[in-house]
Amino acid sequence: MGQFLPHTYFNSYYYANVLSNIISREDADVLGFLSHFFDDADAALWLTEPYRKHSAFHKFIQHIVLEFFENDMSGYDESVHRYHTIDKNPLDDLYAEIAFANFGMNYDFVSFNGQRDRVGFEMIEAYHEELRLTGYLEELYEKIANEVFQLLFINRKVLLQFNRIVSEYIHHIVKDEIDEQGYKGYFKTDGTLKRVSIPKWCQKAVFFRDRGRCCFCGRDLSGLFSTESVKHFDHIVPLALGGLNDVANLQLLCSKCNLSKSGSIIGTSSRYEFWF
Repeated sequence: MGQFLPHTYFNSYYYANVLSNIISREDADVLGFLSHFFDDADAALWLTEPYRKHSAFHKFIQHIVLEFFENDMSGYDESVHRYHTIDKNPLDDLYAEIAFANFGMNYDFVSFNGQRDRVGFEMIEAYHEELRLTGYLEELYEKIANEVFQLLFINRKVLLQFNRIVSEYIHHIVKDEIDEQGYKGYFKTDGTLKRVSIPKWCQKAVFFRDRGRCCFCGRDLSGLFSTESVKHFDHIVPLALGGLNDVANLQLLCSKCNLSKSGSIIGTSSRYEFWF
């Protein structure tokens, strides 16, 4: 039996929308914001290592959640505390507590020690710091990222925008320099990753996401209704243009459409079959 992901956190839709809006814009502020993603010392490793199940897109989503969650948490908790001091009722659940409850992460926090009747804001700040130091926030970000990934993996336009952004970073990597850092063997030439075999799990994920049809022309590639069912797993952003060996950079095409796209065209389609 396959694994199942309970979808429980309503704010995953909010973070999915935030991410979609960010990568669809091209102004200077957004590009500066995205640069933080590539400043990570290990960015080259988890972007270029081929076909990790915790994909480059997962890592990007976690980065976006990290950038926004703490600001959202601070603003929300300030409001909760303000109402707490006005109406004298016990402190309501805080932003992170709501998220933890959604994911069944039942942690006891030293910051409160069960006291919620008279809570100073310094206790809430101590609670925020406790979340950072214990690593609970990182664990939470990963769970949120998993849900957001499931929401956005079916949207090939979002995947194209993400991969286009990443390709700009990859395209400027010098092979000899990256080899010296221990990533030897990943790059074919400067700015171009080697082509590697696509794992079966990856092919299966893309095949079922695209419902066994060519993304461009809609041809059935399941082999059930047509003998012309040769499947091609195409890089949305070609490797020659800085594309990744990543599950989020693949789409299902038939032979004809794959050959017409070639390795010099960045593209996908907005064709999605009705569910009923």
